[in-house]
Amino acid sequence: MVTTAVHPAADVLGRLVDGAVASAVGDGPRAACVRAARPLVGEVTALRDTLHAAGLAKVLLVTTPATGAVAEVLAGDGARLLVLDSPDPVRVADALDGDLEATVLVVAVPPGADRSGPDAVVAAVRAGFAAEGFDADAQTVVVAGPGDAVADSARVVAGGADGAFSAYALVPAGLAGADVEGVVADAVAARERYVVDDPGNPALVLGALLAEHPSVVLDVRWPAALIDAVLVDVGLPGAGPVPVVVDDGPAGPGLADALTVRPGGAVELDGPVAARVLLWEHAAAVAAHLRSPVDGAAPEGPPSAVFVDGDVTVSAGPWLPEGTTTAVDALRALAAAGGTHLALHAHLDRESDASVAVLRGELARRTGATVTFDWGAAQRPGAAVCLLTGAGDGRADLGAAQEAAVAADAAAQTGPVLRLHMHDRLAGLVAVVRAVQDL
Repeated sequence: MVTTAVHPAADVLGRLVDGAVASAVGDGPRAACVRAARPLVGEVTALRDTLHAAGLAKVLLVTTPATGAVAEVLAGDGARLLVLDSPDPVRVADALDGDLEATVLVVAVPPGADRSGPDAVVAAVRAGFAAEGFDADAQTVVVAGPGDAVADSARVVAGGADGAFSAYALVPAGLAGADVEGVVADAVAARERYVVDDPGNPALVLGALLAEHPSVVLDVRWPAALIDAVLVDVGLPGAGPVPVVVDDGPAGPGLADALTVRPGGAVELDGPVAARVLLWEHAAAVAAHLRSPVDGAAPEGPPSAVFVDGDVTVSAGPWLPEGTTTAVDALRALAAAGGTHLALHAHLDRESDASVAVLRGELARRTGATVTFDWGAAQRPGAAVCLLTGAGDGRADLGAAQEAAVAADAAAQTGPVLRLHMHDRLAGLVAVVRAVQDL
């Protein structure tokens, strides 16, 4: 399950065992989702059969980034699942250009999440159904949490607590084709290993290693989403290692002290996907037990400097030196602003704008800093953040929702925030890439 070329300190494992941390994590609300998942198997299977009989085999999931990432990995390769985890107008418009007649909308927003963006996306999708003459209620499934308002005619599944194996992730994954019975069985079997207070417990080993390192290098995105979600749940946002997703190639400078968890790295994980998802969830909780809250300065407020540089509008707070007039100088100032690391938050379409992800490696090479990349918002106190945004193409009226999501992301940061808004996504991305290359 876990193969390591590095090992946590024996005294750390000893404290975790003596403190019964593994069993305490196993009694927590996220871990409880595994025990509660068994009754969902029959419900999800029956609902999938009903929808398939009606010709609805494609799933359009409106949710949060963490839940969407887990649903995708549980559904597996080839699943007919499209995740809408932000109100990006281009991504939503592309989704509505698909085969709506065969599409079921699944709304799965966990309790405590901001619903403004998801609600705007749901309204746009349902309007798309209506415009094509389809019955939106008949093609909508809602995973409802306590107190959620749901139309009487919608198909409803009870949500309960949030977690990787809650209904919020299992329902969309199962409707998209996942073997829910097998997924739950693998998670239940793995849970027995992860809740044992023993130094050989893989969750204790990985959790202790995560707590000992300032950053962790990954080759896929879903563990990063789980780390962030668990830390937010326990009131320690940003307290874990900084997750850096490197799709291929070297990790780059600034990561000499990072823990590398990927094939060929210091730590390698194998086994069923459900077991690995649960391992990360438990390990993140263990790491949180060993880490302290991160102190951050108060948010800096709305931008005080705004200017246009060709195809890009640049906006920033008072940290930006007076007289800055180019995107490259703004990026140079952000890199020198003294954050714990540089963070790129792309409020864009991760399919049609996928090439923007190359900026992470390029920025790391040019600055020598640790650089993270996220699709949408992330909360890691101390980061110097660059928000990458782009204009819509007029097909989906989600501009206000997108602006609200970007503003909320900026307001949640405790370090300097720079926004680069591309008037035209293609031309703007070219301009931003050139600015990074000129650093």
